[in-house]
Amino acid sequence: VPTYFVTTRGYNFTTVKGINDVCSSVGCDPFSLTQKIQYATDFPKESYLAIPASSWVDDFLDWLNPGSGCCRLYTSGPNIGKFCSSNESDWRCLLKCMPLPLNGILRPDVKQFNTFLPHFLSDRPNLKCAKGGLGAYDKAVVMNEAGEITAS
Repeated sequence: VPTYFVTTRGYNFTTVKGINDVCSSVGCDPFSLTQKIQYATDFPKESYLAIPASSWVDDFLDWLNPGSGCCRLYTSGPNIGKFCSSNESDWRCLLKCMPLPLNGILRPDVKQFNTFLPHFLSDRPNLKCAKGGLGAYDKAVVMNEAGEITAS
């Protein structure tokens, strides 16, 4: 039976602390929400959780990663500087959304988070970019008119 852990309005995903407290990838808090769920799967006699949690935050960070080829910006044509889907040809979209972090831990600032999250949620996964959020997370991450995440 699927089990869902839901955050509600008021949790700030846009800060580094907010991200680190719920993610489970490189640089995340070892006692984050998804890490605690992962730990629970290691104790089948005490927990009914059998597999680790899937987190949209982790997939969003992977999608933003400059090495993924998912989040890119147009470098030519009428849309220069705007988001370019991974379905678009490579020669038109040579700029990555985020620079490669010097410390190896990618975290968007508030502006980057708010700019790129809607694109992630509307990006269809494909062979070039399997981490697009459309289908898996577009209905699970609920935002109000102001862009605040009210449930996820």
